[in-house]
This record gives sequence, structure tokens and C-alpha cells, in this order.
Amino acid sequence: KEVGSRRKWYDLVKEIRKTGRFEPHISIIASLSSPIVEIVNGLPFILDLYGEAGKGKTVALMLATSVWANPADNAYMADPKGTPAALEMRLDFLNNLPLMLDDMAQLTRKYEGDFSEFVYFLCSGKGKDRSNQNLTVNKLTTWKNTILVNAEHSLVTETMQGGAINRIIDVETSDGYFFESGNDVVTVINENYAFCGREFIELIIELGQEEIINIQKSYYKKITDKANELSVEKEEKQIIPMSILLATDYLATTYLFKDNIFL
Repeated sequence: KEVGSRRKWYDLVKEIRKTGRFEPHISIIASLSSPIVEIVNGLPFILDLYGEAGKGKTVALMLATSVWANPADNAYMADPKGTPAALEMRLDFLNNLPLMLDDMAQLTRKYEGDFSEFVYFLCSGKGKDRSNQNLTVNKLTTWKNTILVNAEHSLVTETMQGGAINRIIDVETSDGYFFESGNDVVTVINENYAFCGREFIELIIELGQEEIINIQKSYYKKITDKANELSVEKEEKQIIPMSILLATDYLATTYLFKDNIFL
């Protein structure tokens, strides 16, 4: 539900966008892009914001959360240390809304530095078949969304399987702090949130599935053409998430933020 002042939230985000910091910008867009995954028949993918501690990664994740819900006190954000079964139930509940996981470093020891298995699970879009005491099969858990995570190091390693790599968009943080005052950002978003997500849903309903797909396909073609121009091979599993992000950025910038600041 929306809480606080719509104007205060938008004023804050527009000021942050004006600074030109890529990290909070793409975090908000990745959060908004989650319902587009289902519309264009894509697969879940991960946006991984990584770099040294203390620059603002957690605040950026909270900002992305405030698009839809209360960013404070893990009201919406999830604990990556939760059991796979608990995460699966959460993903099934979220369905097309984004999953937010703060500080993947907590899982490094558990997965011995190779997150392939965890990435496949998150991006599979469905849980395991399970029977119950009546010897019938429980309803299958499903989701189609984006997953936003942050870490001190890239999730991608030399030992990671190629299929898992293709499901991750790695964003290395640049020098300096993301925000002039992270505390001020947290204060505003803890008191004002969830307006933008509802308005984005209303927008995509108004535009309709066909128009959304056309916009996403146009970015798919631009990325493919650019890759060909640079003689770089990109798999469809990599191009589709990028095209979803760019289509979302176009929609949000044009219709919601109206500031002409594109990714």
C-alpha cells in the first residue's frame, strides 16, 4: 500500500537521477521491470550490484524496494540466509514482483564461492514437485520476476556454469558514494513509498501487452545490431533481460519521471 507523500518520493528520486549515478538508476529500473518479464514471456534474471562496502549498495536496494513496498526492517526485502524452501514460498507469493536479497556475502561459505546452483534455482521460475500425505502432488510454485542482489564481489566466477552466467547482469560500482547522504535517502523512503509501482502497473495496463512487446523487441534489435557491429556474440538469454531493462527505462522515464534521463 502507498504510504506518505507521492511528491516527496518522486522529488527525491528525480534529484538522485540528476546526479548521474548509474547504480541507483538501474536498481530502480530493474525493480520496475519485474512485471515486464511475464508480459514478454521472459525468464527471471538477476541484477547484481557489487563493489566495496559502504558506498550505498544497501540503500540502493532499499530505494528499489520503495518502488513497491515498505523498504524498512526487512518488511519486503528477504534474508538470503533463509532456507531454499522459504525463498521458494516467497518467490511464489511475489509472482511478478521483484525479490530483493541484501548482502550475498552471507552465502559465500554455504556455496563455496560458486553460486551456480543458487542462480539456477532463483531463475528457474518454478519450485520442485512435492507430494503430500495424501499422496497427491502439491501445487507447483512459480514466479516470473527480477531478482535484485548486492555483494562485495561479482557472483560470476571462473567455475560458474555458463547457463548461470547468462542469467546475471553484473554491475560493478564506480568510485565514490551513490548518494550525498544515504541517511537522508533512507529517512525519506521509509516514510514515503509504493506510489511508483502502482502507477507503473496502471501504465502497462493502459498501453497493453502488444505495445509493451513491440517496445521490448525494438530494444532487442538495437542490442543485437550493436553486438553485430562490434563483432560480439551475445546469447538470447543475455539480450532479453537487457532489452527488458531498456524498455522499462524508456517507459518509466517517458511516462513517470518525465526527466529525459535514460540509462
